[in-house]
Amino acid sequence: MQLCASFRKEAGRVWKQMKESSRLGLALSEETITETCLYNIARQHQSGNITVIPATKPQEAKHGADWEWWFTRNGKGVGYRVQAKRLFPSGRYESLFKKGRPLGQLKKLVSAAKSDGLDPLYCFFNFDFPPNGFYGFHNNCRHDYRGPSFWGCTIALPHDVELMAADGIDKLRTIMSPWHSLVCHRPKLSLPDTVMKNVQDLARPRIGGSGARKTSIEVTTSARVLPGYVGRLIERAASVEETRRFLDFDYWGDEPSSGRNIAGVVVVDDRS
Repeated sequence: MQLCASFRKEAGRVWKQMKESSRLGLALSEETITETCLYNIARQHQSGNITVIPATKPQEAKHGADWEWWFTRNGKGVGYRVQAKRLFPSGRYESLFKKGRPLGQLKKLVSAAKSDGLDPLYCFFNFDFPPNGFYGFHNNCRHDYRGPSFWGCTIALPHDVELMAADGIDKLRTIMSPWHSLVCHRPKLSLPDTVMKNVQDLARPRIGGSGARKTSIEVTTSARVLPGYVGRLIERAASVEETRRFLDFDYWGDEPSSGRNIAGVVVVDDRS
């Protein structure tokens, strides 16, 4: 399965599962949804040209809610610090802004990402929420996917979230893109270059509409040499038995990255 299709499939699952959980009065946490999505994608890409390698911190050792996503090839790649937010039945992403310091969490995400040479991203988990849902919003991926379920997982730049100064779906949907558009393959480009190009498109000036932005946002434009903890994660995943593909205690026990304020790391390695 193509990587884009795997992301699309998970978005559809989240869309349906969140709608059903809301009907039952259950609240799936951002952490649970994120981990489930990444592991489901990893199971589909354990070998072949694209390999997905997740490492989640043990629950008692977790720090923060952010994840690092890396897209790599031949020892180089691009990294993103990603924070997930879920839609509530109120039609708002209620954990996006905190009382007293509404932009404190956003500023921390941006600052932490930039200090580590990463780009910050928000990942939003959504479900069918009329009348201000995602019907009529078109897919910007090159594949012929039918909506609206591909809006189950979306991405947005923190700068745009701050610009909108709102936590409601009716406002924020205008600055979101389906998360499968992040990895939608571009001919003749490697995976890291594809992802960087897709994020650059997300950062371009937008004219018209409530999400209009006249200036571009600064994002990464070239792959970098991988930090040691990412390279070692790739090496370890290649050396363990199939039953130990998903690294947990074994990885975090002696890694310098264990002190980083993140919940986990996922590496998507292009081995073509």
